[in-house]
Amino acid sequence: MKQAYFAAVDRLQAASLPMQATSMFQSNSHSLPLSVTGEIRPCAASVGVSYEQLVALSPVVGYQPPSHLHGKAPTNLALLQTTAAGRLLCHGALAPAANGVPSHSFTHVLLDIPSTLDAHQAIQAWGSSQWQQSAAEGLGQLSDALIPPVSVELNDQALTSFLAEEKQKHLFQVILAAVMSTPADATIFVAAPSEMIALCIYGLTRALPSTFMETFTFCTYTHNPLDTKARVVGTEPESEDQELPHSCYDGAGVGVNYYTGTKTSLDIDLPFVEFAVQVLASGNHSPLDDFRATWQRLGIRDMALVDMVYRLGRGPDAITKDEAIKALQDTALASWIAPRAEYQQLFLQWALDDIDFATVSFPRVATALRQRPDHLAKLATQIHDAGWEAVKAGNLTTSRCALEVLLPMVSPVSGQAIWGDLLKQQADPEALSWEMRSYLLPKLTRLRPLTVGQEADADIRRWLNVPADKLSAFLGLSLSQGHHVAACLQAINQSKSNLPSVGKALAGNQPMALVVLQQLLANPEGKGTAHELYAELVREEPQPSWLNELFKLDPPVPASVLNRCLGTSLDQGVSALDPIPFIKQHGTSLLERLGGQGNLDRLAALVLAGQAGDLLQDPAMKSFLLGLEGKSGMSGPVEERLSALLQVHRYLEQPTVRPDHLTAVSRAMQLEPPLFGQATKQQLLQAALSSMGSTTFQDELVSLLLNWGKLFGGPSALYRECLKISQQHKAFWKNQDQLQAFLAVALDGTTSEMLNTETEGLEAEAYFIVENLVRRGGKKAWQEMDARLVEWPRPAKRQWQFLSQAVMPQQARGLGRDLHAAIIGAVITAVVFFALRWWGVI
Repeated sequence: MKQAYFAAVDRLQAASLPMQATSMFQSNSHSLPLSVTGEIRPCAASVGVSYEQLVALSPVVGYQPPSHLHGKAPTNLALLQTTAAGRLLCHGALAPAANGVPSHSFTHVLLDIPSTLDAHQAIQAWGSSQWQQSAAEGLGQLSDALIPPVSVELNDQALTSFLAEEKQKHLFQVILAAVMSTPADATIFVAAPSEMIALCIYGLTRALPSTFMETFTFCTYTHNPLDTKARVVGTEPESEDQELPHSCYDGAGVGVNYYTGTKTSLDIDLPFVEFAVQVLASGNHSPLDDFRATWQRLGIRDMALVDMVYRLGRGPDAITKDEAIKALQDTALASWIAPRAEYQQLFLQWALDDIDFATVSFPRVATALRQRPDHLAKLATQIHDAGWEAVKAGNLTTSRCALEVLLPMVSPVSGQAIWGDLLKQQADPEALSWEMRSYLLPKLTRLRPLTVGQEADADIRRWLNVPADKLSAFLGLSLSQGHHVAACLQAINQSKSNLPSVGKALAGNQPMALVVLQQLLANPEGKGTAHELYAELVREEPQPSWLNELFKLDPPVPASVLNRCLGTSLDQGVSALDPIPFIKQHGTSLLERLGGQGNLDRLAALVLAGQAGDLLQDPAMKSFLLGLEGKSGMSGPVEERLSALLQVHRYLEQPTVRPDHLTAVSRAMQLEPPLFGQATKQQLLQAALSSMGSTTFQDELVSLLLNWGKLFGGPSALYRECLKISQQHKAFWKNQDQLQAFLAVALDGTTSEMLNTETEGLEAEAYFIVENLVRRGGKKAWQEMDARLVEWPRPAKRQWQFLSQAVMPQQARGLGRDLHAAIIGAVITAVVFFALRWWGVI
C-alpha cells in the first residue's frame, strides 16, 4: 500500500511555498510553516505517488479540529471511496507542539488498499500507535506499507462495555437501524465523540454480515460533515447548542445527535436490530455469529433482506406476505425456507387465497421442492382437497388457484385428471352457485366436444341444465356452439314457459338463434315451437333481418311456418319488416312459397296502400306485382288496387284511345288513396296523344277530353294540357287535322253536345291557334282551314270568322271600319296574350 502524509500549512505563508513542477512528489518538509487550521498540503509520499494525485486528495483527507476544544481533540479514522485515488484509509489527528515543531493538523493516508481490507479490518486500526501523527516524528521518502496499522483497542469486550451504558446503547441502536433501513448511498450523520463513533462502527461490522463491509465507508470525525462522502460520518458540532446542520436531519441523509438527543424520525424497532444489540450487549455473540454464517452460506447481498432473513429464522408468524414474496424471489432464500413444513403451509394458504401469489411466488416454492417428491406429493393432496372444498363452497378464487394454477404446478397428472373427476363425480351441478358453474363449464365441456344436433351424454347433459334466467349469461361463456344450442333446446323442451327467456337470451345472437330454429324445425313436433320462439325473438329485438335470414335457411323453412313468421313480423310493424326492401330481396321466393297464404295478401296490401305505381320502375318490384295477379288468397281490396295498377301499367306499354280503355284508366287513376303520382298523369296523356291518328284526331280528342277530363280538373284544363303538349312538335302547325280538331273544341265546332257544354273559356286558345296559323302559313293556310270549316255549326263558324277578321283585316273596308276592327283586334290580342301567359302556353 502506498503512503502519504498531509499537514496543515499556515495560510499566510502558503502562497510563498514553491509549487512542484515534477510529476513525482518530493518532500519539502524543511520549509513547511505548520499550523492547526491552515491549508492542507502533502508533505511526504511513497515512490510512485504523483504530486497531482496528492493535491486532488488534500480536500478529502484534511483534518481540522473543532474551534472550541472540550478536552482531547477528536481522532479521525476514515475509510473512503474517492475519485482521485480509489479506496483509501486515513488517520487524522491534532499533533501537539514538540521538538520545535508547532502544534498542527496531521493526516496519515494509506493508498491502494487491497479489496480484501473491509470495514471490519479498517476500524480495528483505531488507536494504533503505528499511525504517523505528527510532522515532528520525521518526514521524507516513505516506503510502501505491507499491512494497515494494528490496534487492540476495539474488540468485543470493549463493545460490550460500551453498550452497557443505556444512552450509548441507544446511539448504536439508532445507527444500526439507519444503516439497515436507508439506501446504500444515504449518509448517516452522527454527532458524538469520535471514540464512541469508532465503537459503533466496530459494532456494525460485528452485527451485519461481512458482505456489506466490503463497500462500507465511514469517517469517525470531520469538521465539515456535509462535504464528506461516507456511509457513516461522525462530527463534533461547533455551535453552542451542539446541533448538526438542519439538512443533516432532513434532506442530506439521517442525523442522530448524542449530545442533544435529536435524531431523524426513524423506525428503530426492527427485530434484527433488537436482536443484534441484545446479543452484542450480552457478550455472547454465538447467536449473531450463527446468523451471519447462515447469511454467508445463502450468499445474499441485499441489505434490505437482513431483518427479514432474521425473522424467517424465527418462524412464519414473523413475516408478512409481501416480505415472503420478496424472500422467494431470491433462489437461495427460497431453497432455505421452502422445505420447512410450517412455511409450506403458510405459502400454500396464501397461494389458495391470492391468484397473484399463486402464479408469481408459489412457483418458486415448487421449484425449490423439485428434488423432494415426497413434499410435492403431500402438497398435491392438500391442494386437491382444498380445490374440492372451494368448489362446493362457491369460493371462486380458491378454486381457480387450486385447480388451474397450483395442482398442475405441483402434480401435472393430477392437474389434468381433476376436471374429469369433477364432471363425473359432481352429480348435482345445480347445487353449486351459478358463479361456480360459469367458471367450471368451459373447463368441463372441453372434455366432451359437442357438435350442433348431437345429443349430449348424461354427464354433460346435467351441466347444460341451465336456469332460464341464466341463459343470457350462459351464452356469454366460452363454449362451443353445440353446447350453447343444446342448452337452449334443453330449456325449451323442459317447459314452453321458458320460451321468453330463451328468446331474450338469443335475441342478441342472431346466428345462434337461427341455428336453434333450424334444430326445432328439423323435428316435426317442433315446428309450432319454432314459430313461438321466432315471435319471442322479433318481439325482443324487432328488426327486418330476422325474416330475411329465415328465408335464406337451408333446408328451407316450411311454407306454413314461414307464413306464420311473416305474419308475426307484420304484426310488429315496419321495425320488424320493411316491405319494399324485403320484396326486392325475396319477391320471387315469396310468390313461389307463400302463394295462397293469407299473410302474402297482408304484405301486398301494405305495398299497394301507397303510390305503388312508382314501384314499377324497379324490376324486382315489377316482377312481384305482376306475379301477384291471379294468385289465390288475395282479398277483394287488394285485387281491386292490383288490377288498377296493372291496368295503368299496361296502358302505358300499349296506349290507345278506345273509350273503354280510357274509362278503365280513368277509374284506376281515381282510386283513393292514389296509386300514382302526378308524373304518371303526364305520361298517360303523352302516351294517349301519341296513339291518336291524324284523320280521326278530332273524334279521339273529344273522347279523350270526355273520359279523362276529371283527371286534369275538367275538359278545358285537359284541352290546354293537350294543346301545350301537341305544339311542342314542329309538325303541329302544319297538321291541318290537328289544328282543326283543337279549333273545333275551342269554338264548339264538334258534334259532341256534351263536350261543347263542358268546355268554356277557350277563346284565347282559339285566337292563339288562328294567329299562329296565319303567321306561319299565310293566307293560303287560312283559306285551306276555312274550306274545312264549311260544315261547322253557325255559331262556331261565326266565331271563326270573327277571329279571322281580327287576325286578317281587309283593306277594302272604310276607315271607320278599319279603326273599329283595329281596336277590337288590339283588345282581343291583349286578352289572348295575357291569357296565354297565364296558362303557360307562351
